[in-house]
Amino acid sequence: MLPILLSALDTPEEKDFFSRFYHKYKTDMYRYALSLLQDPNLAEEAVQEGWMKCVKNAGVFFQIPPEKRKAWMVVLVKNVCLDIRRRENKYQPLDPDWDMEAPAQEGPHTIVEVIRAMPD
Repeated sequence: MLPILLSALDTPEEKDFFSRFYHKYKTDMYRYALSLLQDPNLAEEAVQEGWMKCVKNAGVFFQIPPEKRKAWMVVLVKNVCLDIRRRENKYQPLDPDWDMEAPAQEGPHTIVEVIRAMPD
């Protein structure tokens, strides 16, 4: 992952600084994402996306005071985690106990009946 991120940076100084920052905080970012998502695969996805956003916004990253860069990275990871949670919750399966036979006849009155019979 790191070589891909470094290839997006311009100068050797930026690459060196970012590499040190990445190695220093990569475990912290993963633990934070895992605490929010409770799923190792989703946490890894969130952290990778967070690092990519960090590099994509390298101009902003390098202008932030050094003591605030970790907090900025935490916010990036948190926002990615929230996006993942929203995406995961969007696709909740139907209650497995709810199963309805198809109506015998078709028409507007049966569709209304089916909709009324659906759980809230």
